[in-house]
Amino acid sequence: KQDCILEPLCFPEHLCGSASLASSSDGRPVTCALCSDSFPASEKDQLLKHMVLDHKLVIADVKLIADFPR
Repeated sequence: KQDCILEPLCFPEHLCGSASLASSSDGRPVTCALCSDSFPASEKDQLLKHMVLDHKLVIADVKLIADFPR
């Protein structure tokens, strides 16, 4: 049996819908899934930069996220 250190990272879904990892399709600011900082919906790269610098969370293959806007 091989031990695996990589597994999917799942964030809790927020009922209010204001906190998500990705951009909102209606242009509202998006709140970081790990804190209360928010970013313009069009600034996905700024959100990812924030997650790396402030939370040390690296998403290496963003293009492989099945539904980033969600």
